[in-house]
Amino acid sequence: MKTDELILRLASGAGPTTKLDIGRDLTLVLCAGLILCSVLSLGVRGLVPEAMWTGAALWTKLFYTMALASSSAWLFYLLAFPGKRIVPAFRAVFLVVLFVALAGALSVFSLPPEERLTALMGKTALICPWVIPLLSLPTLGALFHLMKRFAPTELRWVGLVSGLLAGSVGAAGYALSCVEQSISFVAVWYSVGILVSAGLGAALGPRFLRW
Repeated sequence: MKTDELILRLASGAGPTTKLDIGRDLTLVLCAGLILCSVLSLGVRGLVPEAMWTGAALWTKLFYTMALASSSAWLFYLLAFPGKRIVPAFRAVFLVVLFVALAGALSVFSLPPEERLTALMGKTALICPWVIPLLSLPTLGALFHLMKRFAPTELRWVGLVSGLLAGSVGAAGYALSCVEQSISFVAVWYSVGILVSAGLGAALGPRFLRW
């Protein structure tokens, strides 16, 4: 059989390729993940007191987590296409974290010394870093499933970014139940929880993203 004839026979059964729209699918995954995280958190811990809706603490949490989720989603999107320049997205993630870290530092150092530890630790410092990764697990699994369709090459790096994104979504859902008022608490313990999720993603990425 000639090579040209073989190619024609192989191609004769080929149908149209399935168009993958990662932007649309990523939006659906993140919206579903946020709703699920919020429902789980509210079901276990309940909604924050009504007074918090008029204060700065809740909106700071939501701003931080949603800004970090947005910048992480940008980075995740770019990683689906090897060769894309990721530096701007990485810089956006860094700037979000830096901004909240500076806000947290200014907040805690503006307090009298005897009040700083209380503001930093709050009442849930030992709970927050573990609840956020747990809430992020469904979103992390969905992100792995989505990214695997694009055959990524840097599996550990993609896993880390997936965990960072899932952790940000989990933290946003948790914020609706978190009664902590200190910005320094958010800067430290929310970040720790998100980093735990990112570390989990990096550890699991090479296994679950392999194709």
